[in-house]
Amino acid sequence: MKSFFLSILLLFISYSSGQYYSSDDQDTGGGEPTTINYCDENVNTEGILTWDVSTLGDHIPDNAFKECYTIKSAMLTGVKTVGNGAFESAGDIFGDAIELSFPDLTTIGANAFYGAIIKSLVAPKVQSIGQEAFREAGHPDGMDLTFSELTTTNQFAFMNANIKSLVVPELITVDQNEFMYANIKSLVAPKLQTIGQETFRNAGHSDGMDLSFATLTQVDAYAFTEAKIKKLLAPKLTIIGDGAFYQTVISSYVFIPEASNVFDSFVNVIFVSDILQGLSSQQLKDEYQSRGACS
Repeated sequence: MKSFFLSILLLFISYSSGQYYSSDDQDTGGGEPTTINYCDENVNTEGILTWDVSTLGDHIPDNAFKECYTIKSAMLTGVKTVGNGAFESAGDIFGDAIELSFPDLTTIGANAFYGAIIKSLVAPKVQSIGQEAFREAGHPDGMDLTFSELTTTNQFAFMNANIKSLVVPELITVDQNEFMYANIKSLVAPKLQTIGQETFRNAGHSDGMDLSFATLTQVDAYAFTEAKIKKLLAPKLTIIGDGAFYQTVISSYVFIPEASNVFDSFVNVIFVSDILQGLSSQQLKDEYQSRGACS
Protein backbone atom coordinates (compact mmCIF):
# COMPACT_ATOMS: atom_id res chain seq x y z
CA MET A 1 0.00 0.00 0.00
CA LYS A 2 2.85 2.35 0.87
CA SER A 3 4.51 1.56 -2.47
CA PHE A 4 1.24 2.32 -4.29
CA PHE A 5 0.89 5.79 -2.72
CA LEU A 6 4.59 6.50 -3.39
CA SER A 7 4.05 5.71 -7.08
CA ILE A 8 1.07 8.05 -7.26
CA LEU A 9 3.07 10.82 -5.57
CA LEU A 10 5.98 10.38 -7.99
CA LEU A 11 3.65 10.54 -10.98
CA PHE A 12 2.07 13.73 -9.66
CA ILE A 13 5.45 15.38 -9.06
CA SER A 14 6.69 14.27 -12.47
CA TYR A 15 3.66 15.73 -14.26
CA SER A 16 3.77 19.00 -12.33
CA SER A 17 7.45 19.63 -12.97
CA GLY A 18 7.57 18.67 -16.64
CA GLN A 19 9.52 15.47 -15.97
CA TYR A 20 8.80 12.38 -18.00
CA TYR A 21 9.40 8.67 -17.77
CA SER A 22 10.74 7.22 -20.96
CA SER A 23 11.59 3.75 -22.23
CA ASP A 24 15.20 4.62 -21.51
CA ASP A 25 14.62 5.33 -17.80
CA GLN A 26 16.70 3.15 -15.52
CA ASP A 27 15.39 0.79 -12.87
CA THR A 28 16.71 1.58 -9.41
CA GLY A 29 16.49 -2.08 -8.40
CA GLY A 30 13.36 -1.61 -6.31
CA GLY A 31 11.00 -1.65 -9.25
CA GLU A 32 10.71 2.16 -9.55
CA PRO A 33 12.21 3.89 -12.62
CA THR A 34 14.42 6.91 -12.21
CA THR A 35 12.84 10.09 -13.55
CA ILE A 36 14.94 11.74 -16.26
CA ASN A 37 14.24 15.44 -16.62
CA TYR A 38 15.75 15.93 -20.07
CA CYS A 39 14.68 19.55 -20.22
CA ASP A 40 16.52 20.60 -17.06
CA GLU A 41 19.49 18.33 -17.72
CA ASN A 42 20.11 19.19 -21.37
CA VAL A 43 19.02 22.80 -21.86
CA ASN A 44 21.30 25.48 -20.41
CA THR A 45 20.35 28.91 -19.10
CA GLU A 46 20.79 30.42 -22.58
CA GLY A 47 18.28 28.00 -24.05
CA ILE A 48 20.83 25.89 -25.93
CA LEU A 49 19.93 22.20 -26.08
CA THR A 50 22.78 19.70 -26.14
CA TRP A 51 22.65 15.93 -26.54
CA ASP A 52 25.72 13.75 -25.88
CA VAL A 53 25.31 10.79 -28.21
CA SER A 54 28.15 8.89 -26.49
CA THR A 55 26.19 8.69 -23.23
CA LEU A 56 22.56 9.21 -24.26
CA GLY A 57 22.55 7.38 -27.59
CA ASP A 58 21.47 8.49 -31.07
CA HIS A 59 17.73 8.28 -30.30
CA ILE A 60 15.80 11.04 -28.52
CA PRO A 61 13.13 9.20 -26.51
CA ASP A 62 9.39 9.68 -26.74
CA ASN A 63 8.21 12.84 -24.97
CA ALA A 64 11.78 13.70 -23.93
CA PHE A 65 11.35 17.49 -24.37
CA LYS A 66 7.59 17.69 -24.38
CA GLU A 67 6.46 21.08 -23.07
CA CYS A 68 10.07 22.14 -22.59
CA TYR A 69 9.55 25.88 -22.91
CA THR A 70 13.17 26.98 -22.48
CA ILE A 71 14.66 25.61 -25.72
CA LYS A 72 15.89 28.26 -28.15
CA SER A 73 18.39 26.44 -30.34
CA ALA A 74 20.14 23.12 -30.90
CA MET A 75 22.74 21.54 -33.17
CA LEU A 76 22.19 17.83 -32.53
CA THR A 77 24.98 16.08 -34.38
CA GLY A 78 24.80 12.28 -34.26
CA VAL A 79 21.08 12.05 -33.42
CA LYS A 80 19.46 9.69 -35.94
CA THR A 81 15.89 9.29 -34.68
CA VAL A 82 13.44 11.52 -32.83
CA GLY A 83 10.76 9.65 -30.88
CA ASN A 84 7.02 10.19 -30.77
CA GLY A 85 6.10 13.49 -29.16
CA ALA A 86 9.76 14.21 -28.38
CA PHE A 87 9.40 18.01 -28.84
CA GLU A 88 5.63 18.30 -28.60
CA SER A 89 4.58 21.80 -27.49
CA ALA A 90 8.23 22.78 -26.92
CA GLY A 91 9.34 26.41 -27.10
CA ASP A 92 8.10 29.69 -25.69
CA ILE A 93 5.30 31.32 -27.66
CA PHE A 94 6.15 34.69 -26.06
CA GLY A 95 9.91 34.36 -26.56
CA ASP A 96 12.36 33.32 -29.27
CA ALA A 97 11.23 30.52 -31.57
CA ILE A 98 13.41 27.41 -31.74
CA GLU A 99 16.15 26.99 -34.36
CA LEU A 100 17.09 23.33 -34.84
CA SER A 101 19.68 21.49 -36.88
CA PHE A 102 19.93 17.69 -37.14
CA PRO A 103 22.80 16.86 -39.52
CA ASP A 104 22.39 13.08 -39.14
CA LEU A 105 18.67 12.64 -38.45
CA THR A 106 16.89 10.05 -40.63
CA THR A 107 13.51 9.42 -38.94
CA ILE A 108 11.00 11.70 -37.20
CA GLY A 109 8.31 9.99 -35.12
CA ALA A 110 4.60 10.72 -34.88
CA ASN A 111 3.69 13.98 -33.12
CA ALA A 112 7.41 14.68 -32.71
CA PHE A 113 7.06 18.47 -33.10
CA TYR A 114 3.30 18.78 -32.62
CA GLY A 115 2.60 22.36 -31.55
CA ALA A 116 6.29 23.24 -31.16
CA ILE A 117 7.26 26.91 -31.59
CA ILE A 118 9.81 26.48 -34.38
CA LYS A 119 11.55 29.14 -36.44
CA SER A 120 13.68 26.82 -38.55
CA LEU A 121 14.61 23.15 -38.79
CA VAL A 122 17.26 21.70 -41.08
CA ALA A 123 17.58 17.92 -41.38
CA PRO A 124 19.27 17.04 -44.69
CA LYS A 125 19.20 13.25 -44.15
CA VAL A 126 15.61 12.80 -42.96
CA GLN A 127 13.81 10.19 -45.07
CA SER A 128 10.61 9.59 -43.10
CA ILE A 129 8.21 11.80 -41.13
CA GLY A 130 5.47 10.29 -38.95
CA GLN A 131 1.81 11.21 -38.64
CA GLU A 132 1.09 14.67 -37.27
CA ALA A 133 4.82 15.23 -36.78
CA PHE A 134 4.56 19.00 -37.38
CA ARG A 135 0.86 19.48 -36.78
CA GLU A 136 0.16 22.99 -35.44
CA ALA A 137 3.91 23.63 -35.29
CA GLY A 138 5.68 26.80 -36.31
CA HIS A 139 6.26 30.41 -35.44
CA PRO A 140 3.52 33.02 -36.11
CA ASP A 141 5.74 34.34 -38.94
CA GLY A 142 6.17 30.80 -40.27
CA MET A 143 8.96 28.25 -40.02
CA ASP A 144 11.60 27.33 -42.57
CA LEU A 145 11.94 23.56 -43.10
CA THR A 146 14.56 21.83 -45.24
CA PHE A 147 14.52 18.06 -45.79
CA SER A 148 16.92 17.33 -48.63
CA GLU A 149 16.39 13.54 -48.71
CA LEU A 150 12.80 13.21 -47.52
CA THR A 151 10.90 10.51 -49.44
CA THR A 152 8.07 9.47 -47.09
CA THR A 153 5.52 11.52 -45.19
CA ASN A 154 2.28 10.51 -43.45
CA GLN A 155 -1.24 11.79 -42.93
CA PHE A 156 -1.70 15.13 -41.21
CA ALA A 157 2.08 15.59 -41.00
CA PHE A 158 1.83 19.38 -41.46
CA MET A 159 -1.84 19.99 -40.69
CA ASN A 160 -2.50 23.49 -39.28
CA ALA A 161 1.24 24.24 -39.31
CA ASN A 162 2.67 27.73 -39.92
CA ILE A 163 5.16 27.26 -42.74
CA LYS A 164 7.13 30.03 -44.40
CA SER A 165 9.05 27.69 -46.69
CA LEU A 166 9.32 23.93 -47.11
CA VAL A 167 12.03 22.43 -49.32
CA VAL A 168 11.67 18.73 -50.19
CA PRO A 169 13.64 18.05 -53.40
CA GLU A 170 13.28 14.23 -53.32
CA LEU A 171 9.61 13.89 -52.36
CA ILE A 172 7.57 12.09 -55.03
CA THR A 173 4.16 11.55 -53.40
CA VAL A 174 2.29 13.62 -50.83
CA ASP A 175 -0.16 11.60 -48.76
CA GLN A 176 -3.76 12.69 -48.25
CA ASN A 177 -4.63 15.38 -45.70
CA GLU A 178 -1.00 16.32 -45.06
CA PHE A 179 -1.29 20.11 -45.36
CA MET A 180 -4.95 20.61 -44.48
CA TYR A 181 -5.51 24.09 -43.01
CA ALA A 182 -1.75 24.74 -43.02
CA ASN A 183 -0.69 28.38 -43.25
CA ILE A 184 1.93 27.72 -45.89
CA LYS A 185 3.61 30.31 -48.09
CA SER A 186 6.10 28.41 -50.25
CA LEU A 187 6.69 24.77 -51.19
CA VAL A 188 9.57 23.55 -53.35
CA ALA A 189 9.12 19.93 -54.51
CA PRO A 190 10.67 19.54 -57.98
CA LYS A 191 10.16 15.74 -58.16
CA LEU A 192 6.61 15.60 -56.82
CA GLN A 193 4.35 13.49 -59.06
CA THR A 194 1.17 12.82 -57.07
CA ILE A 195 -0.87 14.85 -54.57
CA GLY A 196 -3.39 12.89 -52.49
CA GLN A 197 -6.98 13.64 -51.54
CA GLU A 198 -7.59 16.83 -49.56
CA THR A 199 -3.85 17.36 -49.17
CA PHE A 200 -4.03 21.17 -49.33
CA ARG A 201 -7.67 21.60 -48.38
CA ASN A 202 -8.19 25.07 -46.85
CA ALA A 203 -4.41 25.57 -46.88
CA GLY A 204 -2.52 28.68 -47.82
CA HIS A 205 -0.95 31.87 -46.54
CA SER A 206 -3.12 34.98 -46.48
CA ASP A 207 -1.17 36.15 -49.57
CA GLY A 208 -1.47 32.71 -51.16
CA MET A 209 0.99 29.85 -51.73
CA ASP A 210 3.77 29.83 -54.29
CA LEU A 211 3.69 26.31 -55.77
CA SER A 212 5.95 25.02 -58.53
CA PHE A 213 5.68 21.34 -59.47
CA ALA A 214 7.76 20.59 -62.56
CA THR A 215 6.92 16.85 -62.65
CA LEU A 216 3.44 16.74 -61.09
CA THR A 217 1.07 14.55 -63.15
CA GLN A 218 -1.84 13.75 -60.81
CA VAL A 219 -3.94 15.67 -58.30
CA ASP A 220 -6.58 13.66 -56.44
CA ALA A 221 -10.09 14.69 -55.42
CA TYR A 222 -10.49 17.84 -53.32
CA ALA A 223 -6.71 18.27 -53.11
CA PHE A 224 -6.87 22.09 -53.21
CA THR A 225 -10.49 22.67 -52.19
CA GLU A 226 -10.86 26.19 -50.72
CA ALA A 227 -7.10 26.67 -50.74
CA LYS A 228 -5.44 30.06 -51.26
CA ILE A 229 -2.83 29.97 -54.01
CA LYS A 230 -0.79 32.86 -55.36
CA LYS A 231 0.97 31.04 -58.18
CA LEU A 232 0.64 27.45 -59.42
CA LEU A 233 2.97 26.03 -62.06
CA ALA A 234 2.28 22.42 -63.08
CA PRO A 235 3.28 21.98 -66.74
CA LYS A 236 2.83 18.16 -66.77
CA LEU A 237 -0.39 17.87 -64.77
CA THR A 238 -2.93 15.81 -66.72
CA ILE A 239 -5.08 13.99 -64.13
CA ILE A 240 -7.32 16.13 -61.92
CA GLY A 241 -9.76 14.53 -59.49
CA ASP A 242 -13.29 15.69 -58.77
CA GLY A 243 -13.43 19.00 -56.94
CA ALA A 244 -9.66 19.21 -56.77
CA PHE A 245 -9.80 23.00 -57.23
CA TYR A 246 -13.31 23.61 -55.95
CA GLN A 247 -13.58 27.17 -54.59
CA THR A 248 -9.83 27.56 -54.85
CA VAL A 249 -8.52 31.12 -55.03
CA ILE A 250 -5.56 31.58 -57.37
CA SER A 251 -4.72 35.25 -57.10
CA SER A 252 -1.81 35.68 -59.48
CA TYR A 253 -1.07 33.01 -62.06
CA VAL A 254 -1.88 29.40 -63.04
CA PHE A 255 0.00 27.34 -65.63
CA ILE A 256 -1.52 23.91 -66.26
CA PRO A 257 -1.40 23.54 -70.06
CA GLU A 258 -2.00 19.78 -70.38
CA ALA A 259 -5.09 19.18 -68.22
CA SER A 260 -8.29 19.48 -70.25
CA ASN A 261 -10.67 19.89 -67.28
CA VAL A 262 -8.89 22.56 -65.25
CA PHE A 263 -11.52 25.12 -66.17
CA ASP A 264 -14.45 22.71 -66.14
CA SER A 265 -16.79 24.47 -63.73
CA PHE A 266 -18.73 21.26 -63.20
CA VAL A 267 -15.66 19.54 -61.79
CA ASN A 268 -13.40 22.33 -60.57
CA VAL A 269 -13.95 25.98 -59.86
CA ILE A 270 -10.73 27.97 -60.13
CA PHE A 271 -11.06 31.70 -59.78
CA VAL A 272 -9.14 34.78 -58.85
CA SER A 273 -10.50 36.53 -55.79
CA ASP A 274 -12.84 38.90 -57.64
CA ILE A 275 -14.31 36.41 -60.14
CA LEU A 276 -17.63 34.91 -59.13
CA GLN A 277 -18.45 31.23 -59.41
CA GLY A 278 -20.84 30.13 -62.11
CA LEU A 279 -18.90 31.16 -65.19
CA SER A 280 -18.76 28.58 -67.92
CA SER A 281 -15.54 26.69 -68.54
CA GLN A 282 -14.66 28.83 -71.55
CA GLN A 283 -15.66 32.12 -69.85
CA LEU A 284 -13.46 31.29 -66.88
CA LYS A 285 -10.50 30.45 -69.08
CA ASP A 286 -11.04 33.56 -71.23
CA GLU A 287 -11.12 35.73 -68.10
CA TYR A 288 -7.85 34.28 -66.85
CA GLN A 289 -6.15 34.69 -70.20
CA SER A 290 -7.38 38.26 -70.60
CA ARG A 291 -5.66 39.12 -67.35
CA GLY A 292 -2.48 37.33 -68.35
CA ALA A 293 -3.11 35.05 -65.40
CA CYS A 294 -2.86 31.72 -67.20
CA SER A 295 -1.39 30.00 -70.24
